[in-house]
Amino acid sequence: MKAILKSAITAEKDSIVFYLGMKEAIAQDLGKGRIDHIIKEEMGHIKLLSGKLAAYRD
Repeated sequence: MKAILKSAITAEKDSIVFYLGMKEAIAQDLGKGRIDHIIKEEMGHIKLLSGKLAAYRD
C-alpha cells in the first residue's frame, strides 16, 4: 500500500508540473484561472495521499 500511495503522490506532482507548463503557454483570457483551480485540486490530492501514507509509517 505504501508503494501505491508513493506512486500516486508522484503522479499528482507530475500533473502539477504539466498544468504549470500549460498555464505558461496560454493567455489569461483562455482559462488561466481554471488551470489555477486544477493545480489547487491536485495539491489537495497530495495532502490527502500524504496523510494516508503517514498513517502507514507508524
